Amino acid sequence: MTTRQLEPPPTLRFNRRALIRIRRERDVSVRKLARRLGHHHDHHVADWLNGHSEPGLGSIGRLARALDCDWRDLIAWSHEEPPHRRHVAQAEGALP
Repeated sequence: MTTRQLEPPPTLRFNRRALIRIRRERDVSVRKLARRLGHHHDHHVADWLNGHSEPGLGSIGRLARALDCDWRDLIAWSHEEPPHRRHVAQAEGALP
């Protein structure tokens, strides 16, 4: 008998593609969005857009207000590991 590894259940996660799409639709630059969020530098927003990190729950609410959209537009069900967990798994040899 073979052992089948179960896929983890989906979790609600930040939807990077939605952020990219909504930001473009609203014609908001990375710098302008960072300023609307109260950041002095745009590296946090750039990291979110590039998939290097994800905003926390509180930031998703502020992000939605800054983009004049519903916070639910910025989340989605996902089976993927968050960026920080992916890096740990890669370091441990579990992911390529």
